Amino acid sequence: DHCGGDWWGFVELERPNLSPLVLLMIGDVTGHGTSSALVSATVRGGLSILENWLKSGLNLDPREINRYFNSVVFQAAKGSIGMTFFTAVIDSEKNEIYCSNAGHNFPYILAPDETGIFQIKPIGSSGTPLGYQENTIYEDIDTYSWPPGSRMFLYTDGLTECVQDGVNLFDRKQLRKLLIEHSHLGAANLLSRILSARDQRIGNFPPYDDVTVVVFEDLSTNRLSKIEGEM
Repeated sequence: DHCGGDWWGFVELERPNLSPLVLLMIGDVTGHGTSSALVSATVRGGLSILENWLKSGLNLDPREINRYFNSVVFQAAKGSIGMTFFTAVIDSEKNEIYCSNAGHNFPYILAPDETGIFQIKPIGSSGTPLGYQENTIYEDIDTYSWPPGSRMFLYTDGLTECVQDGVNLFDRKQLRKLLIEHSHLGAANLLSRILSARDQRIGNFPPYDDVTVVVFEDLSTNRLSKIEGEM
């Protein structure tokens, strides 16, 4: 019970005279305990190999990233354990984000419009979780506008599954309301406000599932990225 199956990771790929491409991922292994933790550890090891391949020129396609990690999870658990997984590639030069979803909760983009007001949008179309079949193909890729100053909010389902006596103490509707209210905040402050508000609502509710939250902030004017995550 002290071992978790949540995981997140990122890779920044440098480009001459351009802002880096950012590969951002989050996943949640089914179940709890040692077996789930071992699968997430295997995924972390797989990222180290993938990072070297990407730097040597491998095509950065979120569908192919999901297919690669599907193989990693399948080889680790032989189809007995699955993992929801979301992969995004952020290109700040084109002001676009490309993503592929393997059954994970839909992340949110918080993007400023022409007046500077942030618009909140869930992104991605759901697909098959990783690891159940060796040769799963991920065909869907979604493209979204990513204007300067945008943020992305990613999380695992433990954040919004706080059911006590048939009542969910912190659901997606409440999460979205908080994202709208605090959309103007930077990554670190937004992360802190969301988790503090959740803690206030759930009180001493026991943690039945792992909770992981990641906020990605685009600081294009400085050609920098900031990623805040907490598990």
